[in-house]
Amino acid sequence: MGETHTHVERPSGPARMAVGLLLALLALIPAWVLILSGDVNGRGAYDQLNYHEPAIVRFAQQWPRMEVGNYLSATTPGYHIALATVSQVIGTDRIGLQLVGSLFSGALLLVLGLALARRVGARRAIGLGLPLVGSMYVFFPAVWLLPDNAGWLGVVAVLLLALSGRIDVWFHVSIGVALLLLVLTRQIHVWVAGVAIAAAWLGSAGENSEAPCWDIAGFSGRGVGASVTRAAIVAGAMVPSVLALGWFVRMWGGLTPPQFHGAHQGVNPAAAAFILAMFGLMGAFFVPLAWRGLSRSLASNRVQLLGGAVFGLLASVAVPTGYSVEAGRYSGLWNLTKQIPTVGERSLLIIGLATLGGGLVMWFLGSLGRRERWVFGAAIAGYIAAMTASHEVWHRYVEPHALIVLAMMAACIIDREESATGEIGPGTLGGGRRSLPGLLVLSVLGIGLAAMTSITIARAKPVRDLRLYTLPEFRVEGWSMPPGVLPAERAVGR
Repeated sequence: MGETHTHVERPSGPARMAVGLLLALLALIPAWVLILSGDVNGRGAYDQLNYHEPAIVRFAQQWPRMEVGNYLSATTPGYHIALATVSQVIGTDRIGLQLVGSLFSGALLLVLGLALARRVGARRAIGLGLPLVGSMYVFFPAVWLLPDNAGWLGVVAVLLLALSGRIDVWFHVSIGVALLLLVLTRQIHVWVAGVAIAAAWLGSAGENSEAPCWDIAGFSGRGVGASVTRAAIVAGAMVPSVLALGWFVRMWGGLTPPQFHGAHQGVNPAAAAFILAMFGLMGAFFVPLAWRGLSRSLASNRVQLLGGAVFGLLASVAVPTGYSVEAGRYSGLWNLTKQIPTVGERSLLIIGLATLGGGLVMWFLGSLGRRERWVFGAAIAGYIAAMTASHEVWHRYVEPHALIVLAMMAACIIDREESATGEIGPGTLGGGRRSLPGLLVLSVLGIGLAAMTSITIARAKPVRDLRLYTLPEFRVEGWSMPPGVLPAERAVGR
């Protein structure tokens, strides 16, 4: 007798909202405790006090005619302008600005939690979201004034629009607005334009469904004209974003304000290896929960899986991947490469993880539906291209991307598998007993990342005062470092 499958209703709106709020509050409550304590130690506080807070306060003083030609942030000024605008109501009190700034992080986790719960139910959505909650690179922007999570919120919004399968006027307007806000907040994320174009090329859900799963619509000659038209329309919706970015680049004389021309501009050929290494490091923890869907696709995707592993291997041996501050290869996982042997400036750690990551990426992609495959493939390839065009490939730029994409891919794989086997929807809780091993593994990752975050905060050293805000072009009247911050000559370090 074969296994029987029962129809299970998808979780209700309130249930999905509860998941999103839980994930958000798991990050926000400890973040608010730290904010109210006035903590100014560590890297997050360093970046806030030396860069982002003086930029916000200066914009607040200049509002509404803000000078954005050169300021103390390497990003476009959308985040800083938003908080400077809010400050017109609440003032520029440090704690008040931090509390408002934390809401971007809460919104990121809320939106992601809602989307995951809709696909896989409450239990599994919480499990998939826990690693992101525990990541210090998501938690720090919830505490200190850092624009990172405002950018990731925009990325998630574009991914969800692309996955919706709805290519119409609403899609074009929403994508245009989302990309414009994203480019105005973090210019590096212009790569999501490729995700939107891929979704438009594929068309609405159901179109070109007869095409082979590894054939994007139009590449085999079917529906080329319609695909080109849709892609051209969505590209047109992106014109305001392109013009805005072009205006900043022309004004700055580069991709960042002049203050940062010597730090962030350039290329880093090790970006592909490092991003795939991050997928290798984190991806293995997502396999158990999505195992049924992954195992079902293994036989038909062995060639792609092997090809991904070979690509990861080649990407990690083709260029130097050892620790190097001068080459922008430092912080986080890069620091471990100093402890593990290198051969010809090639890190054995990065080689192993990138090979694993390349294979896992192709395994996940091969287990997805056709739309999801090309949307997430564009998201991974696009981010590799964006980071390759940046000199600094820091761990904090890469980990959130991997955790977001892995969580969303795993949710799509689970949803697809249950739909194919007759379990149409994950129910209010979702998963049942067979999900417990996968949830346990993801909990280990989430708790481990949270423990690293806690230890990092506990061991954080006093902030170094760069005194950049005292320079004439950056001076902020009536603003100063908080008591206890060390001047540069007495700094313990970052």
